[in-house]
Amino acid sequence: MTTNSTSSNQRALLAVVVAIAVVAIGVRLFQLGTPNFWYDEAASLSYARDLSRFDVHPPTYYVTLTALLPFSTSEFVLRLSSTLAGLVAVAAVYFIGKDLFPGTTQLIAALLVALSPMLVWHAQEARMYSQALAFSLLTVFFYLRIRRQGQTGNWIGYIVCALLAIYTHLYSAFIPFILTLHMLLFHRSLLRGWIIAHVIIALGYLPWVIVLINYPPKQIGTGRPFSVFNIFYTYYAFTTGYSLGPSVNELRGLDLAVIRPYLLLIAPIGIVVGLLTVLGMVKQWRKDRNLAVLLILWAFAPVIIAAVIPLLRPSMTFNARYVIAALPALIFIIAIGVSALPRLPRLAALVVLVFYSGLSLYNHYFDQRYAKEDVRAAADYIETAAKPEDTLLIITVGQVFDWYFDGSNRQVSTLSSQPLDMLIDEATQDSSIVWVVESRPWQTDPRGVVLQDFETNYRLLDEKSFTGVTVYRYCIQDCPVS
Repeated sequence: MTTNSTSSNQRALLAVVVAIAVVAIGVRLFQLGTPNFWYDEAASLSYARDLSRFDVHPPTYYVTLTALLPFSTSEFVLRLSSTLAGLVAVAAVYFIGKDLFPGTTQLIAALLVALSPMLVWHAQEARMYSQALAFSLLTVFFYLRIRRQGQTGNWIGYIVCALLAIYTHLYSAFIPFILTLHMLLFHRSLLRGWIIAHVIIALGYLPWVIVLINYPPKQIGTGRPFSVFNIFYTYYAFTTGYSLGPSVNELRGLDLAVIRPYLLLIAPIGIVVGLLTVLGMVKQWRKDRNLAVLLILWAFAPVIIAAVIPLLRPSMTFNARYVIAALPALIFIIAIGVSALPRLPRLAALVVLVFYSGLSLYNHYFDQRYAKEDVRAAADYIETAAKPEDTLLIITVGQVFDWYFDGSNRQVSTLSSQPLDMLIDEATQDSSIVWVVESRPWQTDPRGVVLQDFETNYRLLDEKSFTGVTVYRYCIQDCPVS
């Protein structure tokens, strides 16, 4: 190959890499500050404002958020650390791909990660999942360097990134676990250093283990029974995110009938991804079983183990986002499958994958069915319409409401440990008007006790709906007849 030809190929590669980077940045920054904070983000802000309070989630992300709070309280700024972590994840996938299978597969994987609707979603929220993914990918990156080169610097990088990952989210521990399995199967020469490294990691994590041991029992996430459907849904979310087909709220009841209207939309991508996944695993198994086993363990073990954990510990529920660190492995396998195809089918497969990612991202940005609940609009409405003596009863989203509401009205929230009937009594005591803000009732009032009581005993004066939020105004006593 001539020097000019080599130089031309390098320029073309650089142009593709730059284009992927621009896409990754663009889709993560677009409308970053537009949606208001949602329920989980408000929890993040609450813990970040007072680090002396403990959450079941480790503290690293909250420390990051605390560092941002003095600069701004805007949605854009407070989500920015997740966005930057998401971009680090894209870069990590690119460099891991460069190490394992440079060329077409590496670029396809980087493109799919750049456009991944699920990764974009988490890169645009003030939660720890994007950061946990970035640290997990860096842990894998340093493991691959240890496997190939050894060197003290790589061991230090592995230890630091593994600790940061598990100090960001507990389920990040699945990554060192699957890497340990892979090391025992293929790289037992590393065993001595591996033991030393993980003793250091265990000692480094011991303070948080002590905190967890002394932490009062708490339900993690919304309680749901174990279901094999959770595993299938996780891989669907890995492929298309949360904004294609049935929404998360529609799937909350595990009623599979809600899928039926969307089958013609979601079946093609399910078939394509399934075939590419099988093809990718078979292709890699034939080429390099060492790497094939690593990718298979990485892509499937965390999801299966996390889905089974609620059977053993019901307080630890399952959610696809908890195992987000497994998503890049699935993308690598899909990219291998795409690369194995002849030129035209390869192009067709890429078009299908990019089209579905683009459609999901469009829905994420613009379709209200998939939007976060608009508590900010509800708070603004009540702030202008409520009188100072009116009482507000907030179902579930009290922390979000407090963030946006500047009024001085007395507030009662269902996040309290009080029984619902006592909260209703507290809200209606000495009140003429009570505003009920209903959002995410499945978390704190799944049987609709609050609204049933108000509908039965009090007169509805007004009702107004926002995305994911409904505001009711009830007359409790001595109200003029309108």
